[in-house]
Amino acid sequence: MPALFAPEGSSGDEGITPLAQLGAGPDGTAVLAKKGERLVELHQLSFAVGSPRWIALDHRVRAIAGIDQPSIRTVLALDLEP
Repeated sequence: MPALFAPEGSSGDEGITPLAQLGAGPDGTAVLAKKGERLVELHQLSFAVGSPRWIALDHRVRAIAGIDQPSIRTVLALDLEP
């Protein structure tokens, strides 16, 4: 299941239908959703773009996105515009 990452208040969820909340905590929420016919995991983060936590996440997500391995989730998007 691919993953989408977005900061709090992001409007990048057009065409996404939430199905179930997978988890919540101090970093934000994770939701199982449908984007078209595809199941995705949407991470709505509680920290702002440009914060130290965002910068660290950005580096990790971009590294993960470069891996082509079936056991690792594909990163579809990293929304930088809240």
